[in-house]
Amino acid sequence: MNGAQLYAGNTVAMWASLAPLTRLAPGTAGVSVIDIPGQQTTRIILRRRCAAGPGQLGGLLAAASQRGRVVVEDSFGDLMLPPAGEVTVDRMPLMLRAAADLRPPENGAGTRVLRVADPDALAQAERVIVDGFPRPALQPHRPGRMLPPQALAAPGWRAWLACHGAEPAAACCTYDDGAVLGVYWLATLPRAPLPGPGQGRHVRCAGRGPGAAGGAGRDRRGRAVVRLAGFCCRVGSRLVPDSRPA
Repeated sequence: MNGAQLYAGNTVAMWASLAPLTRLAPGTAGVSVIDIPGQQTTRIILRRRCAAGPGQLGGLLAAASQRGRVVVEDSFGDLMLPPAGEVTVDRMPLMLRAAADLRPPENGAGTRVLRVADPDALAQAERVIVDGFPRPALQPHRPGRMLPPQALAAPGWRAWLACHGAEPAAACCTYDDGAVLGVYWLATLPRAPLPGPGQGRHVRCAGRGPGAAGGAGRDRRGRAVVRLAGFCCRVGSRLVPDSRPA
């Protein structure tokens, strides 16, 4: 499997690990469906290139739309959907790093990077992601809708929080499925005074592991931060702006 396939598989495993907050619904070959009742959202995740065209996805989209908003995650960048319907396509540049260990990050310049270990810190990291990524569908932020406390004990899950002084400034989550370490929702608050090296420490800390693949933020700032940790854009990835980011 190539990097995009590994990342898509990691994404499915990450969402499924949050059950009962999430539920794996029936899909088709190469397509997984995750129902998130608490958010009234269904995420349809393509796991290989050309896994589904508009006709093949029609039944899944129709069923999912009965439950609320629908997000299609396409790491391959070649999905075509008809313009009708309230469907959001998540198609962010996929950033990859080959298997290799990373030098442990050094805190400094007023910046501290912490692995989240308690519900209060998890709520802080969740707020940074909801407001900084951003996740408009989860605004205003209410703790636990995106990152439930059970994530602290879920195998493979970690959340990370960077603070500048006493103020939360950046956050992300990682999920290790045994083959790939996925880095998710890397977010910085616009008002955060984190310098570039401080952001780089954040990603180096989160990305330590035998191998990693991650989805960058939605803007140039997010992609620049991930590059500091040695990630590179997958050839062919592209960002398609969407007026309804998930």
